[in-house]
Amino acid sequence: MSENVENLVLEHLRGLRSDIQALRTETHSEFKDVQFRLSTLEYA
Repeated sequence: MSENVENLVLEHLRGLRSDIQALRTETHSEFKDVQFRLSTLEYA
């Protein structure tokens, strides 16, 4: 029983890690877009 609970916790942690990585990637991409847009405004 304890092993099943431990495996379940690890499975959830792996899922959270994956979700966080996807969110980081998306946020980084959107931040780069905002930086680009701001830099074009500065030179306009």
